[in-house]
Amino acid sequence: MRGNLSADTYQIRLDVELERGQFHRLSWANKSGQWAQLDRRARNETVVWTPLDHFSLSTKVMDVTAGSFDPSTGTLSDVSDPKCIQSRSLIFILESPHADEYDEVDGVWTPKEPLWGSRDEFRCKLKDVLVPLKLQSPIRIVLCNPVQWQTSLHRFYSINPKIGKKWKIQGLIRKQIWCRLWNYEPSEEMSIRSEFKARLNAYKPQFIINACTRDFRKAVGLLLEQSQQSLQVQPYRVNHPCLWKYTANRLLTREWYLPGDTNMCEQS
Repeated sequence: MRGNLSADTYQIRLDVELERGQFHRLSWANKSGQWAQLDRRARNETVVWTPLDHFSLSTKVMDVTAGSFDPSTGTLSDVSDPKCIQSRSLIFILESPHADEYDEVDGVWTPKEPLWGSRDEFRCKLKDVLVPLKLQSPIRIVLCNPVQWQTSLHRFYSINPKIGKKWKIQGLIRKQIWCRLWNYEPSEEMSIRSEFKARLNAYKPQFIINACTRDFRKAVGLLLEQSQQSLQVQPYRVNHPCLWKYTANRLLTREWYLPGDTNMCEQS
């Protein structure tokens, strides 16, 4: 691990707004030195926290219609194309918002859109990814994060003195927070997973593509498998669009899991 890492145990305390004005406290302890890469806005020597705006309803990165994909031309139209409204949906499931999907100016934390920093790459390579679907007519492309908040806490990363820039993504921080949010279920109706399933059902998808990053692909895939009866869709999977530069990472395959399969988040 890079940098001067502390061996102290940190108490992690996150306040998450699941209902308007109702924050839920998620707490756990962890000894990883990765937490020491956060700046003093989010930690002291023993406790890690986030301000209320970080996991608030108003700072979710909401799903977005990226446009209408026309298989006859291999192009993704502008969002305003009427075909986007008329056609059923193809949903790309991502992961959680990356660093460039937010702005922070004068302390105001403002969400943008999914794939904000890699939308051009997505648009350019989309045709290659969708070839196996053999689409016959235009279809609406929806970008969707299962967890709609920045789980890496990149907002609070301190500066790496060797390069004068923020530290790179600390994997353990993102994994622990993503999984804690994913697993948190104060009631059957009020959880990240139930809200995610409701969003998917509302789109009436014709296709679902699980494009989560590797760490979270299986957690989302198992939920999709359990939801096949209501969704009536057999999911596909592909690598996250940030990896589409290489042809091998644009290979679309059927997604399936064996009975009894578990995922990383079940151990978090």
